Amino acid sequence: MERVTFSFRTRGCEEPSTSLAVTPEDSGCFKSDKSKATRPLLVAAVFVIHHLQQPLRFFPYGLRSQIFVLPTKASEIQEESLQQKDDSEPSREFIVDLVGEPGNVRGADSSINEKWQLYSTQRAVLSGVFWLILWHLFTSSNGATKEEERRVLLQLKDSLNHPNGSALVNEWVGNDYCTWVGVSCDRNLHVRGILLPGQRQLGLGIWYPNATLLSHFENLEFLYLPGNRIGSWIMPEALRRMSNLKGLDMGSNPLNGDMIPQIRSLPSLEELHLSSIYPNHAFIPALSALCELKNLRALDLRNNSINDENIPPCLLRNLSSLEALYLSQNHLTNSPRILAALCNLRNLKELDLSDNFLDDSSIPSCLFNNGSSLEGLYISRNKLKNSSSFFSDLSFNLFQGNFPSFIFSNLTSLETLFISDNEFDGTLSFATFANLSNLRQIDLSNNDLMVNTESPSWFPSFQLIFLKLRNCHINNDQGRVVPSFISHQTRIEVVSLDYNALQGVLPSWLLNNTTVNILCLRGNSFSGGIPLSSGFATSRLTMLDISDNRLSGQLSSTIGNSFPELRYLNASSNAFKGEIPSSYGNLTKLLVLDLSNNFLQGKIPINLRQNHTSLAQLILSGNNFHETMPSFSNMSNLAYLHLRNVGFGGSITRSLVNLPILEVLDISWNNLSGSIPDWFHTLPNLAIILLSRNQFHGTIPISLCQMQKLHVLDLSANSLSGVIPTCLNNITSWKKESELLLPHYRWPSASFADYRVKVPLTTKGNSLVYEGTSFFYDWP
Repeated sequence: MERVTFSFRTRGCEEPSTSLAVTPEDSGCFKSDKSKATRPLLVAAVFVIHHLQQPLRFFPYGLRSQIFVLPTKASEIQEESLQQKDDSEPSREFIVDLVGEPGNVRGADSSINEKWQLYSTQRAVLSGVFWLILWHLFTSSNGATKEEERRVLLQLKDSLNHPNGSALVNEWVGNDYCTWVGVSCDRNLHVRGILLPGQRQLGLGIWYPNATLLSHFENLEFLYLPGNRIGSWIMPEALRRMSNLKGLDMGSNPLNGDMIPQIRSLPSLEELHLSSIYPNHAFIPALSALCELKNLRALDLRNNSINDENIPPCLLRNLSSLEALYLSQNHLTNSPRILAALCNLRNLKELDLSDNFLDDSSIPSCLFNNGSSLEGLYISRNKLKNSSSFFSDLSFNLFQGNFPSFIFSNLTSLETLFISDNEFDGTLSFATFANLSNLRQIDLSNNDLMVNTESPSWFPSFQLIFLKLRNCHINNDQGRVVPSFISHQTRIEVVSLDYNALQGVLPSWLLNNTTVNILCLRGNSFSGGIPLSSGFATSRLTMLDISDNRLSGQLSSTIGNSFPELRYLNASSNAFKGEIPSSYGNLTKLLVLDLSNNFLQGKIPINLRQNHTSLAQLILSGNNFHETMPSFSNMSNLAYLHLRNVGFGGSITRSLVNLPILEVLDISWNNLSGSIPDWFHTLPNLAIILLSRNQFHGTIPISLCQMQKLHVLDLSANSLSGVIPTCLNNITSWKKESELLLPHYRWPSASFADYRVKVPLTTKGNSLVYEGTSFFYDWP
C-alpha cells in the first residue's frame, strides 16, 4: 500500500515545519506528548478537504487530511514527526509552501503541479475556513475547564452557606460565572479573583472551608475572604498549590493559626491582609512564618494586639521588598528594637503606626533621611505633642493652640492632611490650601477650629477624594452655608459635614454628585425635603445620613431609582410625615434603614417585612403606625428590629421566629397585650429583649432560662404576675460583655455611620439608656 507524506513549510521556517503521513486507513492525526502540548500553539486547525468545491485530487484516494502547524524547531520536528509503520511500503513525499506565493510542489510531476496550481486559487476560501475552525477549536478546548471552574465555584458557595445559609443564591446563577458577584476572570475565562467580604451569615457559626476547592483555580491571583468567620481550613496544605496567588485577605476572621505556615509557600504573594484576627493567642505565634515571603510588598497586621515583645524581629528584617506596612490599632510603645528595625525597609513607601502608644521619641529619624522612600506616615491616636512639622496625619493626639497654616501652605506635595480630635483652635481659612494641587484627603474634625471656606475668595487647585469636617463650626460668620468649593470636586467620594449647624435646603448639586459614595449631613439645620430626581441613575451613593435636621414633607417614592446602590439610609429625627413608600422595599442592597422619630403613619410596607434578605437593621421607633403588629418572614439578615413607641396593638406576632439571626428586639412603649411568648428561646442569637410599657399579663415563661446569649431583658411596667423564675440566675451571659455583631457591611469607621446600639432600660422605676458601638469589621 502506498504511503504519502506531505511536508508543510510555514512562516519563518526554511525547512518544512512538520510532516503528515497518511494512508487510506489512517487519518494522519498529529499528536504530541503532554509536555509539548503546553507550548504556545500558533495555529491548530482541521480541514475537510473533500468538502471543497474543487477537492485537491493529488491526495490519493480522495482521502481526508488533517493539517497541524506547530511552533516547533527543526530539532523538534525530527523528534515529533510521524514514522512510517512499514518501511517496505511504497511512498511519495511532497513539500507544500503555505505562506509564499503559489508555486510548485517540490518532488511532484507536472500533473501534480497542475492540481496544486488549481488549489492555490482557492486559498482565500481556505483561509476563512481555517480561522473559523481555529476559533471553534479554541472555544471548545476551554469548555471543560470552564465547566469545572463553575462547578467548583458552586461548591464553594454551598460550603459558605453550610448548613442553611442563602448568600449568593440569587447572584450566582447562569453559566457565565465571570459575571457573578465577587468573581473576576482573565481573558481566557479562567477565574482570576474571588472577592467575597462578609458573605457568611452570622447565624451559621464558624466556617471551615476546604482548601482543596481553591486549589482547582490554577490561575487565581487574588483571594479576598475577610469577615466570613473562617476558623480554620480543611486540608490547609492545599493552599500551597496556588502558586500564582498575588493578593490574600483573611482579615476579621477567627483564624486558629494553622494556615499561616502554608502562606509562606506561596511564591508569588505580594499583598497579605491579616487584620483583626480574633482571638490572637494562636495567631500571633505563627507570624514568624511570614518572614519567608521575600516578594511581599504590602502587609496588613492591624488590630491584632501586637506588642514590642511578640512581633517577630525577622518580620522587619527579612521583608526587604515591603512597600506598605500597616500596624495600627496594636500595642506598640517605644521599643527601639522594633522601631529601629523599620530603617531596614529601604523600599517602604507607606507606614501606618496609628492608634498605638507612641510618643515623640518613638519615631526613628531614619525614616526622614534623604534616601528614604517614605511617602505616607500615619501616626494618629498616639501621644505626640511636638512633631507637627513632620507628619500629615496628626489626628487623635494632644496638639494644642493655633493651627500652623504657614507650615502646610508650602507643602506642595502634600496629599493627606488629618488633624482631627486634637485641641487646635482659632480660625482656619481653606484658602490656605488653594495651591496644594496634590491634596486628596482632608480631615479637620472635632477641634475648636472655626473653619471658613468662603472668604477670602479662592479657587481650589486640588481634587479631593475624602473630606471630613465634622464639628468644625463651618462658615459661622458666612451664613453657615455648605462649602461651595465642593461643587468643583469631580472625584470626591466621601463627604462628612456633620454637626455644623448648616442652614438652608439640602443642595441638589451635592446629592447629584455622581462620584460621592458616602454623604453625612447629620446634626445640622437643613429644612425642606430631599431634592431627588430621576436623573440619579448613575449615583454611587451607598451611605446617606441626613438625620437630626429639620427636614419635612413626605418621603420621596423615587428613592430606589435615585440611589440604587444605597446600603445605609438614616433620616431619623426629622419631621417627615405620611406613609413609608413601598419603593423603600425595592432598595435591594439596603442594610440599614432608620426612619425613627418622625411623624410617619399608615402601615409598614410588606416588602420591608418580607423577603428583604439584605436588611440588617430596621429602626422605625417613634412614629404613629397604630396597627396590629405585622408579620415578618424571610428576613434572613435582620439582626436589629426597633419598633418602640409606634402604636402597635394586639399580641406579639409569632412570625418573629422567621428571623434566624435576630439579636435585638425592641417593641417597648406600645399597646401590645397577651402573654409573654414562650418561644423566644428558639431565636438562638437573641441578646436584648425590650417589652416594657405594654399591657402583657400572666407569668414570666420558664423557657427564657434557656437563652444563654441573653444580656438585657426588660419586662417592666406591664401587668405580669407570679414569681420571677429562679433559673434566670443560671444564664451566664448576664455577666459577660455583650458583643453585638453587625452583619455583612463594613463601614470606614464607627464615626461615619454613628453605628451605636441604644437600649432604653427601666430599672427600679428609673428610665435609663445604655448606648454602645456595635462590633463592626475593619474597612479593608
